[in-house]
Amino acid sequence: MTHPVDAQVGKTLRNARKLRGMSQTDLGRKLGLSFQQVQKYELGTNRVAASRLYEVSQALDLPVTAFFPDQEVATSEAELSTEEAKLIRALRAVKPEVRTAVANLCEAAMEGERYAS
Repeated sequence: MTHPVDAQVGKTLRNARKLRGMSQTDLGRKLGLSFQQVQKYELGTNRVAASRLYEVSQALDLPVTAFFPDQEVATSEAELSTEEAKLIRALRAVKPEVRTAVANLCEAAMEGERYAS
């Protein structure tokens, strides 16, 4: 059975990789691993050793502490879809004013959904 911390580390790894537009193969190459090993880390099937976690954090340009966030985040909120990761990457690439406009648009759309329900 997968330990909750191993699952959290795996989800964080997967989300960070997706946010950077990297495939499992890309990350595996940076780490000298197969994509299957990266996949096992992401699923929590294989535990990530401390030294490997450090290497992963360097490859993804994240502090090691990012893999151990507050455990209060719901599992459904911790997993990013491909579309969500793509949107976040795009938002990070545009000017702050554009991000604000897009955020406002999304909030307006959410309000519209609430009234339609």
